[in-house]
Amino acid sequence: MKIKLSKSKWEKLGKTVKTAQSVGDLAEEIYGSKGITFDYALPQKWVDLAERNGFDVRSNFVWIYPKGSLFGQPGPITAKGVEMVKDSKFENMKASGNKKIKISKRQWEQ
Repeated sequence: MKIKLSKSKWEKLGKTVKTAQSVGDLAEEIYGSKGITFDYALPQKWVDLAERNGFDVRSNFVWIYPKGSLFGQPGPITAKGVEMVKDSKFENMKASGNKKIKISKRQWEQ
């Protein structure tokens, strides 16, 4: 599933640190307006994996459940989160058991 965000939403992602909106407000504006279910709680194993790969994902992501998704995937809510998704090291993170995290920077193309 490719998630399209309007240019104004991308610009808003770049200003999130300045506007100091809550995680819930950002997630609702970005994902809720598109009917995508989200959860503030990130899977701890994924957070640990990201940290081992040099990424601090806390406060930059929510867990989203696009239509038909049972397990969900990370959804950036800040410009820093979007930059992490674009990083090839982030895209290629592997969970235990060599299962790839199912997220692709192509999903976040403008």
